[in-house]
Amino acid sequence: MNNKTVTMAHGAGGKQTSELIDEVFKAHFSNPDLTADDAAVLPAPKGKIAMSTDGFIVSPAFFPGGNIGKLSICGTVNDLACMGAKPLY
Repeated sequence: MNNKTVTMAHGAGGKQTSELIDEVFKAHFSNPDLTADDAAVLPAPKGKIAMSTDGFIVSPAFFPGGNIGKLSICGTVNDLACMGAKPLY
């Protein structure tokens, strides 16, 4: 990272975001169970378990054609399905 100050550009998802993650956060949060995929696949007492979490923020909470509850459930189920998991709970 050329500049040691975090700016708004680091939150835009571009080159600065990638550099911030690679050069600052990655070393401190390195964990083989956490990947860039939609969910983490973790060992379980029997078989495997996939876990996903997202922050769903919209305003207003209810909008034409849906609501924040439906959006969060559909998004989470989609993330798990993309990993080949069978959503159970």
